[in-house]
Amino acid sequence: MSRSTLRFNNMMVAKNPHQGTAPKILCVCSAGVLRAPTIANFLATKGFNTRAVGMSEEYALIPLTPILYYWADLIITAMPMREELEARARSWHTNRSVRKTDYPKLIELELDDIYEFNSPLLLAELDSLDLPTKIAEVLNEKQV
Repeated sequence: MSRSTLRFNNMMVAKNPHQGTAPKILCVCSAGVLRAPTIANFLATKGFNTRAVGMSEEYALIPLTPILYYWADLIITAMPMREELEARARSWHTNRSVRKTDYPKLIELELDDIYEFNSPLLLAELDSLDLPTKIAEVLNEKQV
């Protein structure tokens, strides 16, 4: 199977309509092992369709890929990384006239890299942020 066929198949799976109507949330941290999966698990219990990835191409367990980026309605990062995400997205596009409206919406958190996976302290912090409300607000914003 050619690379272009594989990429097309992956894109079709990413936009498969049978995934349900819940917003698709991609959770990102540096390695995708502790904070991002904890955020993803937390949001899954709230009814969101979630995935977790790492931003580091060197050591992420599941690295951020164009397919997962394309899949997401919204990206939640464990730390500020808008510029890095947008630069990565631009590098994936052969069409250099990519507009900001072509990117998934973004929520940047500021979670220190000190938590274990599913840490009760991190879960309590996530709960205090009222993420479902923030997600609804961001998804309903108009992009310019």
